Order: sequence, then C-alpha cells, then structure tokens
Amino acid sequence: MKISSHSWLCVPLLLVLGCAAAPQRPEWVAGTSTAYPDSRYLVGRGQGSSPALARDRARADLAKNFRVAVSAETRDLLAYTSRSDGDGQSSELASEVSRHIVTRTDQVIEGVKIVEQWQPEEGGENHALAVLDRLQAGNQLRRLIDELDRDTDLRLQRARAGDALLPKIGDATAALAAQVERRHYQDYLAVVDRTGVGVPPRHDPVRLKSDLDALLTRVAIRTRVSADPLGGLEKALGGAIAAAGFVHADDASAGAYSLDGASVVEDLAGKDGWYWVRGRVELTLREPDGNRVLGTHSWPLKVSAQQPEAARMRATEQIAATLARELRGVVVRFGAPQE
Repeated sequence: MKISSHSWLCVPLLLVLGCAAAPQRPEWVAGTSTAYPDSRYLVGRGQGSSPALARDRARADLAKNFRVAVSAETRDLLAYTSRSDGDGQSSELASEVSRHIVTRTDQVIEGVKIVEQWQPEEGGENHALAVLDRLQAGNQLRRLIDELDRDTDLRLQRARAGDALLPKIGDATAALAAQVERRHYQDYLAVVDRTGVGVPPRHDPVRLKSDLDALLTRVAIRTRVSADPLGGLEKALGGAIAAAGFVHADDASAGAYSLDGASVVEDLAGKDGWYWVRGRVELTLREPDGNRVLGTHSWPLKVSAQQPEAARMRATEQIAATLARELRGVVVRFGAPQE
C-alpha cells in the first residue's frame, strides 16, 4: 500500500494537537502556587461538581483559618465569663463580643478572591483557588484594633469622669468588651502577618474586669414583686441580682435602686395532651429615691408539659434562668447614656 507523504506530515501534527487538548494540571491543585506564594497570600482550595461549588469550597477552605478561631474563642469567652461570675450563669458579654467577632471577621474575609479555576476534563471535578492578600487583611485587622483601642480610651475616660454609678458601669463594660474583642484580632494578626508582631496592647482585660467587678458590688438593689401567679419570682430575682454581681438589699437600705417585678400568665390550657404556660415577665428599675423610672423590660414566657404542675415548674425554671443570664445587661443598659 502506498502511503502519501502528506499522511506522514499529519502524524506529528495530530500528536501536537492531542497534547494541546489535554488540560495541564495547575501546580496549586495539589501544592503551592508560584503566582500566589504563602509569604504574600493566605490560600484556600476547593473542588466540586460545579464551578460555583468549587469556588464556595475554596472560600470556605481559606475562611476556616478565621472560622476555627472564632469558634474556639467563643467557647473561651463563655468559660471566661463563667469563671469571672463564679456560678457559670452570665454569658451576655461573651455572646455580644462573639457576635462582633463574627461580623468583623466577615469584613476581613470580604477581601477573598477566586483567582484560578480548572477542570481536568469534561465531566470531571472542578477546582478553584481562593486567595487573601496578607498585607490587605493585616491592614484591615490593624484598623479594627485601632478603632477598639480608641473606643476603650473614650469609655474609660468617661467612666472615670462620671458620677452616676450605672453609666460608669455601662462604660466600663463596653471598655472590657472592646479589649476582649481586640485580643482576638491580635491573634488573627499572627495568622495573617508572617512576623507575628501585631499591635502591642495598651490595656489589660484582666485589670478591666477587676475594676468592673468592683463597680458592680457598689450597686444595691431592693426588689418588690407585685404579681406572681406561678410563685418563685422573688427568689429568682434575688438569685439573678447575686449572679450579676450586685448587692441584694433589703427595704431599709439607703441608696438602693428599686426593682419592681411581675409575671403575667395569660393562659394555662390543655391541648392534645399538652399543657401550655404562656405569658411574660416584666421588670421596672427606679432610681434610689423611687421616683424616676430608669427603664422597663419584659421577656416572653412559653413552655409546655404533659401535666399542669410540670408546665408551671418549667415556667418558673425558665424565668429564673433568663433573669440570671440577662439581668445584668438589662440593668446596665437602663442606666447607660444614650449614644
């Protein structure tokens, strides 16, 4: 058989075309990227059945550098407030700071970019590479730290200059929260900034917590219950006042704030074998002279059980737990200056 010389020319051409058609596996899929070195970027890799899924997983892979820290710091904060209060009830400060950390960390992660994508073949897994510029993220974290330091300075200056006790406590609480939050951004800088230096702190959270606790013990509160169909509200208020770090005063105590409490049960009805207790708990705080109302707050109440007495017991337990957890924050906000 005679083979045309043109056919021989086609063989090398087909080989070249075949090699060109095979996708080149990028180095970053299984290793480092020359274009985005670890010294300048945080990186995340993701793969999935679609390009969008691969991109989402790449962002999540990068974000876990921060997310894991957020989760760990949340647990640490909860333990911190429990140790500080002794009885393990107060977690409001921790919850507030944790929400701020998550929100602000989201702002830092907004700088994440998808810079490369790859699919080895039609129908194969999609791959994506996400990067975050270390310098950009570090500058963002330093800006957040600077804001928190300036806020702390302002709060402490105002707390030291003021005379009214509850506003002083409000500012001292905010100053502590700012520095606890700041500590975690300092930790994040150790991840982002290769030098690990960060911004040296000017305030000690332990000292701020000690000063705040001292202020709390100067707050004396006497209680009066005007309505308590379930029973146990007076005891729950006393326990919550102690858990908050305040002093539970008697009626004869001079200079004590007045805390009026009432529980309202709107109905106790059985349906489908279950008994429901619905209602609310209301608190009103007054100045020591008993005239000016500083604030009023209420919590909803809704529990159920298969027996009426069990439903009532769960309702009283819910009231006690809610007051122990949230009374301090409510009282402090009552006396805090309007921003």
